[in-house]
Amino acid sequence: MDLKPYNVKAVLMNIENAFKHNSIEKLNNTGYHFLYLMSGFIAHYNLSGFQGHYADLRKLLANIKRAVPIEKDCAVRDINDPRHNGYGLPYCQSKLEIIDGLKIITEKYEKQVLENGKTKDADKWELLKKCVERAKTDKNFRSELLDKVFT
Repeated sequence: MDLKPYNVKAVLMNIENAFKHNSIEKLNNTGYHFLYLMSGFIAHYNLSGFQGHYADLRKLLANIKRAVPIEKDCAVRDINDPRHNGYGLPYCQSKLEIIDGLKIITEKYEKQVLENGKTKDADKWELLKKCVERAKTDKNFRSELLDKVFT
């Protein structure tokens, strides 16, 4: 039984949109259903769980980059199999096109994703330093902060 081929354009556009806008929230089921089937990914129960796990796009970028060579080898193997591993040639070709597209997308957005991540880290660090300074002199703030962090 042949599998239905992926909509290559829709999958790639969705994943690229998440990187372009630096927001995992831009990822929808179209991109999610392809990504979680890649080597090294898990479904995280649903799209929301996946988005929560990959809120830092640096982690998603790294996992895609790690999975692409493995997935490419598998897709080429399936295309070269006379029975196409039971998946059907159109499915295998669509998967290979997406894998090739993901390589291009990760290369295109890697610098931007890494820079945005560094900026977010710096912002978090500055906020933490401000909280620590305020907590030194404001007992109510310190108590409220500790309650929120440890409960």
